[in-house]
Amino acid sequence: MKKILLLLLAVMLAGFVSASGSISLSLNSLEAITEGDTVTLTGTVTTSGDSVSDVSLELGDLPSGTSTSDSASQLVGTLSSGQSSSKSWTIRGDVAGSYTFNVTASGTDVSSDFKNASLVVNTAGYVQISDKNCSATSIVKSSGTMTMSFIAQNTGGSSATVSINLTNTGLTLSSGSTSTSFTLDSGSQSTRTYSFTAGPSAGAKTITSAITSTANDPEDQTCSVTITGTDINTATDAGTSGQANNSVYVKQSEKIITIILDSAAFNALLEEAGYTTQAKTDGFNIAKEFTIQRKIINYKGAGDNNYKTEVTLTITNPTSTDHNLFLVESIPKTFTSNSSNITFDKSFIIVKSDPIVSLGILLLKNATYTLTYSAKTDYNVEKTELFNLAFAKETPPITELIATDLCLNKNCDDSNPCTIDSCSNGTCLNTNASDGTYCTSGKCVTGECVIERQAPPIVRGENSSKLTIVGIVLTVIIIITVILFLAVKPKKNVKLGKNKLFK
Repeated sequence: MKKILLLLLAVMLAGFVSASGSISLSLNSLEAITEGDTVTLTGTVTTSGDSVSDVSLELGDLPSGTSTSDSASQLVGTLSSGQSSSKSWTIRGDVAGSYTFNVTASGTDVSSDFKNASLVVNTAGYVQISDKNCSATSIVKSSGTMTMSFIAQNTGGSSATVSINLTNTGLTLSSGSTSTSFTLDSGSQSTRTYSFTAGPSAGAKTITSAITSTANDPEDQTCSVTITGTDINTATDAGTSGQANNSVYVKQSEKIITIILDSAAFNALLEEAGYTTQAKTDGFNIAKEFTIQRKIINYKGAGDNNYKTEVTLTITNPTSTDHNLFLVESIPKTFTSNSSNITFDKSFIIVKSDPIVSLGILLLKNATYTLTYSAKTDYNVEKTELFNLAFAKETPPITELIATDLCLNKNCDDSNPCTIDSCSNGTCLNTNASDGTYCTSGKCVTGECVIERQAPPIVRGENSSKLTIVGIVLTVIIIITVILFLAVKPKKNVKLGKNKLFK
């Protein structure tokens, strides 16, 4: 009997133990967030065995740099066997860093379960705009081109989405999109480039890139450009007084010429303009990489012999290098014989008035530079066509600006034909020409033009002619008198004795 009681007691204890419940806890994984953002931490508790009462989840003390508005302790209640329940906390990442969160699940007459979850809080994304470049401040209407570019860079610790909306007046977008969005990861950057062609309307124009991001509000970017020149089909002449005379010029012809640089012509022009040998060499090596074109448009105005010719020189730099240059333009005399007759759209230096001009330009990488000038002529259409052909032979040389070339474009002419004019290190030298060198009205002597003196000519008037005749007559009379005297002179008598005569 005793053994039977002990056996029954063991069975009862075994049943009691097997009927007890238990709980288990699991936490979700937390994705990285940015400072100021929130993430949801969820704890799930599950029972096994018998039901468990008074189940609750407790969030441990929050690490410094994080916060939540939810209660740390959240009651679940009674869970039947196999039942699960979840409770959540919204965690805010206030300061960048790595954090660990502890959660404990507990219930009546069961062992508690403990789990932890890790969270990375990154610094916020921050989009900065830099290296804005407007390739030109002045372009020719209907044909001039320019580019706008800048770099968008995310210097923050989280990715950011950047949106750009482009607006402009008076230009046509030829490359790029008016509206675009893209994502910049932390530390990455993107170069944005837009190309434009001038419209038919002249005046001041503005290009605006409105930039926003999910991280911050970057500064908008703008380019200002002035569109100049005449319309493709008509042009209005302002007249010499500066007041419009309503003389409308109608286009007669248009020609576009691609320039092939010739080193001999290139060097000859630069030498005439006063550039150094090194500047000529550097200039040719740079310019041969460019694409150079001339567009020549001829217009006819009202009345006879009333014409205007407009020339647009376009230089495109396809390289990845910016160049600070001097442009030297030789304008043929068939266009005009003097640079004062020409109207330019940019400031320039007159190297020679017959005419050669020079101007400094900044030719940016992957950008185009334009120069437009015009002059009134009296050529008819046929002569204008010949002018175009002659002008097409001209080569527009370009030379790199050499800062040490102090004699560049320096005029040392002292207007003295008896000096040899030169320049050295920015100083003009006027050396005397060799004595005897022919000058304007004589010969050079110690640096001065001396007029040669000549013997006065013999002047023969009417009286002198008469005196000459009288002198000749007197001379003839004297000669005749001498001859006659000699002819009539008496001979001497020879006396002979009689005895000798008649012996």
